[in-house]
Amino acid sequence: MERAPRRGAVVREYSRREIEELYRIRSVLEGFALEHICEEPEMIEVCVATLEPIIRDMERTESDPKRYHELNFAFHKTIILLSRSQLIRRLYAQIEGPLKIFLRLSFSTAGAVPKSFGEHLQLLAAIREENVEEARRILEKHDEDGMRRAIASGKCGQTVKDR
Repeated sequence: MERAPRRGAVVREYSRREIEELYRIRSVLEGFALEHICEEPEMIEVCVATLEPIIRDMERTESDPKRYHELNFAFHKTIILLSRSQLIRRLYAQIEGPLKIFLRLSFSTAGAVPKSFGEHLQLLAAIREENVEEARRILEKHDEDGMRRAIASGKCGQTVKDR
């Protein structure tokens, strides 16, 4: 739902192109955030220390797609927050609402959660190794996979209600 002045909440339709754009923007913003984090070794340590508990919780909730979705969002939001860039944070905040809708849909397909979890492990390893290019590559593929699953959910071009 979107909030419209003097109209309240409005159910919104998203085209395939809009879904693609949301995921691509997410990928770019997270890539920039990773660059900021990896500029300083102490921030890499903070990032790894902050993401590890989320990863452990994700592993315990692989059989619960709804909880996994929440943790997945927290994982990615943590990367944004640790960038310490107000601009990246503000831009990400603008896509959070619709992105949450499609992230939830992307975990409704069979095998999505274990695949996503494996990608998060790879991403954490690349961050730990201070390999920004590898982390960006993993993120891009991860976001591309999520986008495809969200589109394949059958909700593309239909009215989607945020709960």
